[in-house]
Amino acid sequence: MDETQVVLTGPILVNRSSKGFQVCKEYSVKIVIPLESEELPYVLDAGNHIDSNYPHRYLSGKLCLETDANIKIRFIDGFFLEAWMIEYVEPYYFSYEFFQRYGEFPFGERGHDWEGIIQTYSDYFNEPDVVKAPPHNSLAALAMPFPPSAACRNLDLHPVNLRFKTIKLMAFISGQKYRGHVLCPCGSGQKLRTCHGPFIMKFFADNRLKAIVRRDYLSIEEAVRKYDEQQRNTRTAK
Repeated sequence: MDETQVVLTGPILVNRSSKGFQVCKEYSVKIVIPLESEELPYVLDAGNHIDSNYPHRYLSGKLCLETDANIKIRFIDGFFLEAWMIEYVEPYYFSYEFFQRYGEFPFGERGHDWEGIIQTYSDYFNEPDVVKAPPHNSLAALAMPFPPSAACRNLDLHPVNLRFKTIKLMAFISGQKYRGHVLCPCGSGQKLRTCHGPFIMKFFADNRLKAIVRRDYLSIEEAVRKYDEQQRNTRTAK
């Protein structure tokens, strides 16, 4: 018996309707809940209900329900299986069936890896313009050939493209204290309290949330570092 995780298997009934579309269908799933670990619970498509070409189903059968950041922030005070099923698992299957029927997502879509991270925080920070800029799965958009701004000058971080306001705000949260009278790190020229302050305040008020932001910022920084190294090696090889 594996004491590091709880495994639940069996059918779930999804009965949902939205946008004039209804799903009432059973799906065979395998739910894995890691114990004493920061790893999030996840769902495996045990019944092979999800097309293998669907972008939010991994080859292993694991389903991409949402970004880790979104789920961790939602359950910052503790994981609740029923809420997780209602808010993430059931909507996943509904979105899949909707997509199969209409070729679009009923509630929008997030990218994977760094793109999904930025999109998640752009929603939290009420800063949606960033999601339009980076090309899909291209780290070139995040590489930055100039020094970081004052917002993250004291952080031991590789420069990331601070043209993206969401990344500026993530850097600020990661390494600064909240002071409402300072200029907002987004570059608007307004004081923080009258700009993004109300949207980022909770990440300063709770050190657990701040730690999540910092980890995600560092993951983006590491991805850019590896990309830059790969580009240098490619140029050297030529």
